[in-house]
Parts: sequence; C-alpha cells; structure tokens
Amino acid sequence: MHQQSKNTPNNPSLLLGLVLFFVVAFISSAPVVIEQMYRPERLLWRTNSWHILTKSTSKSIWKASDNFSANYIDIKPTTSGFKVIIQPTELATREAYFNEALIASDTFKLSAEVNTPTACHNGLVFRGNAEGEYYLFLVSSESSYTVEILQRDLNQDLPREAIIPNTTVSTSVGQPRTLAIIGKGQSYYFYINGIYVNQMSDSRLNGNRIGVEAFT
Repeated sequence: MHQQSKNTPNNPSLLLGLVLFFVVAFISSAPVVIEQMYRPERLLWRTNSWHILTKSTSKSIWKASDNFSANYIDIKPTTSGFKVIIQPTELATREAYFNEALIASDTFKLSAEVNTPTACHNGLVFRGNAEGEYYLFLVSSESSYTVEILQRDLNQDLPREAIIPNTTVSTSVGQPRTLAIIGKGQSYYFYINGIYVNQMSDSRLNGNRIGVEAFT
C-alpha cells in the first residue's frame, strides 16, 4: 500500500506555481541585492580582494606636478612613501608631487596613510595630466576635508575650485590617518579611516597620474 507524503503537493499545477513564485521573487529582488552590494559604503570593502599593482617605496620616483619645486622645499623618501620638509623660515607653501605609478582609465583604488602636522593639510592627487592639472582629496589637521580641481592655462595655475567644499569630519571617523579614493569612470568615492564620507562626478580631467600634495 502506497501512502502520499503529507509534505508533497499532489497537484502538479500547485508545485509549478510555487516554483514560478520563487523564481519571480528571486528575479525581482536581484536588482535590490545588486544595488546594496555596490553602495559606496560597501565599495571599499569589496576592493580588499583587488591585487595591488604598485606601492610606494623608498625607491619610488616623485616629481613636482608642474616640474618646479621651491628651493626651500625638500622631499625625503621613506620605506612607505616620502616626507615633505619645509625650511623653518617659511610659513606658507603648497606643493604637489606626481608618482611614477599610473592609475587605470576606468576603475581604480588609491589609498595612502598620512601624517598631518598642526595647521597643515595634505592629501591625494588623482587624474593628473602632463600639464600639471589634477583633482585633490585634501584633509587638514583640524579634521576637515575638501575635494578640489586645479586647472592650468599658459603654464599658470588657475584659481582652484572646490567641487566638495570644506566639510568637517564626523567624530565617529576620527582624526584623518588613512585616505582612500575609488574611481569608477567619472564618479569618485572618498573614504577616511575606512569610512565612506562623500562622492562626486566630474569629467573635466581624465589623466592617469597620481600623487600627493602638502599645504600649509
């Protein structure tokens, strides 16, 4: 004597209906799941599996972005990057340096550890070009940040434009120590100490040079 299992529907149409229901539910939820996976807050975590293509060392070559550096400025390579040294007689300067490394034209991640003395600023330069133009993700010792663009005309710097105006860093983020940028086409996402803080879209520059800037 054969007994039908209580857990198995004895109506094929009902079974087919259940399968179709779960298929439709899965397809409907897929865009939401994908959107959540690619939220800016999750992007940095996803890049942990990316291979490091280049890393700054004491042998890396750094050059002034406009091929000129003031004589009261010295740079000293370190095992993880370099120091910008300003003569004590100078109260103000602003210097940017390109690294020999290059970034991809579409998607990239750029990160650095920074040590910002009191009353100073420093940050990451990206999408730089041969003319010395670039975007800049700048942080200050007072725990604020801005994103700027520097453009040039006839070998002269034009007034800088703040794409993201000066913004206070949340106390939950803490004193800026680690900066990161993720670029996806013309969109850029900014992180401080591993925490997403802002983003922008801008298409004016598309160079492949990267670097740092020191400002006091």
